[in-house]
Amino acid sequence: LGLIGLLDFRLMLPPRSNSFDVRKIVQASTAIAFPGPRLHQLPGERSENAREQGSGPHAVLFMGDSQIEQYYPRMDWVLSQQQEKPLHILYSSQGGCPPVPGVHEDHLPKCVGLVEQSIRIAARPEIDSIVIAADWIGYFLNLRPADNLDYYYQDATLRGSLGDLQSPASRQALARFQDMIGAMTRAGKHVYIVLPSPTGMEFRPRKLVQRNFSDMSFSLHIPVISTTAIESRAAPIVGELKRIAAQTNASLIDPMDQLCNHDICPVLTADGEPMYKDATHLNPLFVRRDVGYLDQVLQATRSARAPVSEIALQASHIRH
Repeated sequence: LGLIGLLDFRLMLPPRSNSFDVRKIVQASTAIAFPGPRLHQLPGERSENAREQGSGPHAVLFMGDSQIEQYYPRMDWVLSQQQEKPLHILYSSQGGCPPVPGVHEDHLPKCVGLVEQSIRIAARPEIDSIVIAADWIGYFLNLRPADNLDYYYQDATLRGSLGDLQSPASRQALARFQDMIGAMTRAGKHVYIVLPSPTGMEFRPRKLVQRNFSDMSFSLHIPVISTTAIESRAAPIVGELKRIAAQTNASLIDPMDQLCNHDICPVLTADGEPMYKDATHLNPLFVRRDVGYLDQVLQATRSARAPVSEIALQASHIRH
């Protein structure tokens, strides 16, 4: 036992898990990339969840929950590559906080006032484009890992839990969301709604590792996840978001176009890098290197208010 310990300490006895890329899986599962060191507190806002990076006369606002925050590594990379025409990005976001007016959760105090803050920042003259992403499936279809959180809609005449798209509370919440988007587009802002990315417990990297206790070895189990099944799971809320976009002249960005192919939604890249961090978020390393479906928003903003129809022609995964 002492000899084995010594060889292990001197790295002469590599872990048996090395050959199965378990290290990549652990790194993906524990990665934290938001907020990055180049994001700074937004002047004029007291809240710590109002941040900015870069400079320039035209800016993009990213608003939502951790689903919008997961794309920051890519935005940071794009900004670092573009020195000729500086870009300015702002974040008004907080994990677990839906970007929907009137929706609350009593155990998340940082959500209080976030939507109002986002609307206020969106009205700034330098904001040309607004990108909104959230755990739409979790909030409105109640298909998120058990977290004991109760999201509800409340106004002067109505209070009710979300989770059923046909409930009065959900219908009113979506109506208020549509009103917010409509006000932004009428003010001349380009609004992009990011549709749901693939989510589910089957995407968790740690579920890929299986331990064989008979010989104390590891093996990787790569699930085959049907694209059709993922699309069917999200279809009810996707339909609502498409309807809202059509009625408000907003644009849609569909992550499924890049993250899945016609048949399956893979969980690993071609070189064995996990694409996901957990059941609902992408791996920051994968996002920074490969997730490019928000790039066109920054390029359009740099071009000083290029028409949305122009953007749709430039990127097939951005749907008007």
